[in-house]
Amino acid sequence: MKKVLSISIAAYNIEKFIRHTLDSFIIEEIINDIEVIIVNDGSKDKTSQIAHEYQEKYKGLFRVIDKENGGYGSTINEAVKIAEGKYFKTIDGDDWVDESGFVKLVKYLDHCDDDMVISGFARVSDKNGKIIPTYYVNADYEVTHSFEEANMKQDIYMQGISFKTSILKEIDLEITKHCFYTDIEYILTPIPYINTVSFIDANVYMYRVAVNEQSMSIAGKKKHIDEQLKIYQKMIRYFGKYSETLSEEKKKYFEIILAGMLKSHTAAILSLDVNTNSLKRLKEIEDFTKKNAEKVYKESNKYKVIKILRKSNYHLYALGSIAFKLYHKVLPS
Repeated sequence: MKKVLSISIAAYNIEKFIRHTLDSFIIEEIINDIEVIIVNDGSKDKTSQIAHEYQEKYKGLFRVIDKENGGYGSTINEAVKIAEGKYFKTIDGDDWVDESGFVKLVKYLDHCDDDMVISGFARVSDKNGKIIPTYYVNADYEVTHSFEEANMKQDIYMQGISFKTSILKEIDLEITKHCFYTDIEYILTPIPYINTVSFIDANVYMYRVAVNEQSMSIAGKKKHIDEQLKIYQKMIRYFGKYSETLSEEKKKYFEIILAGMLKSHTAAILSLDVNTNSLKRLKEIEDFTKKNAEKVYKESNKYKVIKILRKSNYHLYALGSIAFKLYHKVLPS
């Protein structure tokens, strides 16, 4: 029986969460319509053992891939290769799906033929269980639009996207291995090949948010700053490769997402120690963006911190770095 949706689960040392994650997919109403591909990314704990337990107990629902550690992107690559579903969606191994929202999504995908379907997701606090749903601006739900007609000038997160699997296979999707920030790569790479889009009014993905999300996020950016730069530069070049053939709406979509990534990278630089090397980093990424994607450079000017740094010709860099750290309560290393 043809599957409607393939779910890729990136699983690395998540024995604490994986049962909760996998249990959320055991829904009798749609159990024959989905496949859940658990990609064990070289875990050292009991993640693989638990995954195989579910594969044995629920044959046809769960499939396990055991591989050497290659990072989040590599788990997507492996799952796409064997995915049999009409659509493809990714989920982190410590997150889960809401039953009612997930059922609604699968039923919609069953009769849908759009290249990209965008559903809602919710952030769930690890501290108190508070649920904060996402909302899309002026979304015309369950209506097929061309990419150009859809309202894509807003934040579209990886957690909300389902791509048609055939497109990912046709473009031979290969996400960067051993690297953070590949969510942007996954979101943007298929866009030149996406013709139709629809939104569905359902919170599907339940995204676990750490108690100290802000400080952890800043610390993560600081730790993985070179990987973030690698993905940013890769996607700027990818944008340049296709820019002449993209519609104005697709260009704008790239510009919005890449400008947001530039803001994030600027924040990572501001979190570093104040010195000439950090300032050099800042100027180099600014020069790279201006040279290779002038419209991304202009789009990013909407962010106050970037605008101020540019207007001061980066003379306010040191002050901005100190202010940033105080605001985010990030202590200097």
